Amino acid sequence: MTREQFNEIKERLAKYREIRHLTYENQQAEFLGNAFEKASEYFKAKDDLEKVKALCDIAILYLNSFNAEFINITINQNSSKKSYVMRDIVWDIQELMSEINNELDFEYIASEDFKDYEFDLIFKIECVVKDLGFNFYKCMIETIKEIESKNIGNYCEYENKFYQMPGAYTLDEAYKLAFYRESNEPSLNGKTKPKFHKENNIMWTFKYKSALGGDMELNFIKWYKADYEGCKL
Repeated sequence: MTREQFNEIKERLAKYREIRHLTYENQQAEFLGNAFEKASEYFKAKDDLEKVKALCDIAILYLNSFNAEFINITINQNSSKKSYVMRDIVWDIQELMSEINNELDFEYIASEDFKDYEFDLIFKIECVVKDLGFNFYKCMIETIKEIESKNIGNYCEYENKFYQMPGAYTLDEAYKLAFYRESNEPSLNGKTKPKFHKENNIMWTFKYKSALGGDMELNFIKWYKADYEGCKL
């Protein structure tokens, strides 16, 4: 991955965090648990596509938690010298959190000097993804497109919380959500079936009969599904 590609990924994640009012600090607090959960998904993966998804998710968690800088090394320069495996990535995560908890304060980790803290976690993830036969940059873009598609909603200042609009990956999934909502919300009468009304580039709309009379609409965002199959080398 080039410096330009790395910076593109960081810029898109910065916009994602801005919409959700996330910071390096509040994401760092959850990083260890979330990263190990994704590592567990990697080891439980049924195929390489699921492994790549887990690896990209770890990279996203890392870049959303720390102000990492591009490390000027490339796959071609280093792949013949060292072959990394998932165990190396897990070890780096453990070492990183140990250093943070025992030696460093957040101000240092989140500062512009973070590039001096030589954790090349992204590079190691890139190596493992390449060994699986995938282009890491393309996989990361697919992952980002998926999380960006779920970034539609509203932020409540009072509750300090982002409320994501409900969504689905397919129209069939949206239908199931519509039936569930119709059956479980008191504002709906529970007797009429939701009807597909319309769609546009970002959402599907269903119509219901309200318990108070008249029609009401429910919208479901079209979530993008990352296509890792198309990222093979």
